[in-house]
Amino acid sequence: ENIDFSVGAAASKYATIAASVPVVSQADFPSLPASQTHHSTEPTKTFVSKTPRKRAPTARAIAAVVRGMTIKENADQGFQIVYVPNAIRLPISTQRQRLRKLKIDNARVLDLHYPDRKVMGMLVHNEYAPELKTILASYGVTTLDNFDPLDPVHLRDPALASLSLDDRATKAIHVHNDCMLCAIEFIRAPVKFAVARSFCSQGWISDDQLAEIVPPRPTKKDLDISIHTASITIPSFSDL
Repeated sequence: ENIDFSVGAAASKYATIAASVPVVSQADFPSLPASQTHHSTEPTKTFVSKTPRKRAPTARAIAAVVRGMTIKENADQGFQIVYVPNAIRLPISTQRQRLRKLKIDNARVLDLHYPDRKVMGMLVHNEYAPELKTILASYGVTTLDNFDPLDPVHLRDPALASLSLDDRATKAIHVHNDCMLCAIEFIRAPVKFAVARSFCSQGWISDDQLAEIVPPRPTKKDLDISIHTASITIPSFSDL
């Protein structure tokens, strides 16, 4: 059969369909006028990194620096516990918030604890104790200067009621000893070392307990060994 290729695509059975499809030109879709083009009216935001402001040191911070650079003659070294009445045994964090309201420097109150019912103890340096008592007195709070934490009367556990007076006195010493060790544990070095020495001098902790808390001071022999070790020259790879 001879095929006439000159007819081309017109001889196809889809020719009528293709012919019915309209031809689309770019003129049928004109571009929008410039006035109809969307432009954002919001200003461009520029992010500028702010330099953090340097806060001026507080009066308490300045006083702490001055205390560290001041040497007082015959200063009353050591630490003591100031006992005050306490109606409700609140969390320590709450008690510190209450002390802050009374303008008491919490940084100088090293520890808070409850040695007995309706009693709270505040561990402070001997130099701060008079100022603390003055602040408390200005608000009508009377300190319990005669409170003895080693008195067996403060043992409230009914299981200890059957003990003899001597055993109860020994138990009161052990309870107070545990309380002092717990206070030392939460005090940062090197202040905790000074507190431990003060407690030991007052008989609140033993010499063995003090030795476990305070690191031994290096002897002259230890210093000579460390200096000799530091002076040893490490050989280079070329010498190997």
